[in-house]
Amino acid sequence: MKKHVILWIFFSFSNLALWGQSTLTEGYNKSNGVSLKTNWSFHLDGSFIYWYTSQEGLNWGVSNQNNSFIGSRILKMDFDYEPGFILGSQLKNNASGFDIYFTYTRLHFVNNQSQVTSFFPIWLHEDNTALASDAKAKWNFKLDLLDLEFARSYYVGKRLTFRTCFGLRSNILDQKFNVDYTIDAMPVFSNNQSDSWSIGPKAGLNTNWYFSQNFSALFAMATSILYTDYKVSHDENNVTNFQETIFSYNNQVIKVLRSTLEMEGGINWGINFNKDRCHFFLSAKYNFQVMFDQNVMRATLATTALDTTALTDLYLHGLTLKSGFDF
Repeated sequence: MKKHVILWIFFSFSNLALWGQSTLTEGYNKSNGVSLKTNWSFHLDGSFIYWYTSQEGLNWGVSNQNNSFIGSRILKMDFDYEPGFILGSQLKNNASGFDIYFTYTRLHFVNNQSQVTSFFPIWLHEDNTALASDAKAKWNFKLDLLDLEFARSYYVGKRLTFRTCFGLRSNILDQKFNVDYTIDAMPVFSNNQSDSWSIGPKAGLNTNWYFSQNFSALFAMATSILYTDYKVSHDENNVTNFQETIFSYNNQVIKVLRSTLEMEGGINWGINFNKDRCHFFLSAKYNFQVMFDQNVMRATLATTALDTTALTDLYLHGLTLKSGFDF
């Protein structure tokens, strides 16, 4: 009896294995990527970015109408699209679909704004303020992003591919926001600075839907949680004695966790050459990215300034034109 039971179990598992082989397609989670006739390939790419960059909380005055806030308006920075670039390199095993991908993103710019009107300053201490007649604001922005991804590309359908990635993100984000007010014909300044570095884990998913062998639509999203170290500084002079600096703090350290979220969509075209030993591609994408709770300048000053704005977010979105080749 025991022998019959053992034989029945053996044949049951054998039939199950045969059934699985007959129903699962050979392409199930098959590796995907650039089809080159080499076991390993190296990839280089470069991107021109033109991103609209806006930091919440950079309002710098409230216009005064008849000495009242009734009917007033907020004076704020006019944000715009700014140019930058991305450089990438990748090492890939073409047989398995696994790759290691490193990218560097650089976005640096200066935004200037001026206003001649009667308004209340909001980047001064509440005990050191008065009605201003004009102002000049300057926002200096420097963002350097480093991403290291460990990923695998594979088919999930005849025309649909996924690339799941895990890795690390690090960034250096430096912001300066200086406002020069004119109060009673005297120059009054408010200088604010936030220097930070971050590092933490990142995870994401890239998808490609192939219309043909050369054309595809792409969509990607990723998120990260970053340990962030800020150094925040502020100083301002006296509205009644402009030669005296009365409120200041230097390199105040803030250590917190911050999160980011990014998405992109676009189209891609690529072609093999040199007897399928090399590959060239072009892509056009639109990116969306948010870095949460980045305006520590405003939040730190809010405890003493007339305004009470809390932590606010940094937003980036815009066009990315990318080209690269594999060999």
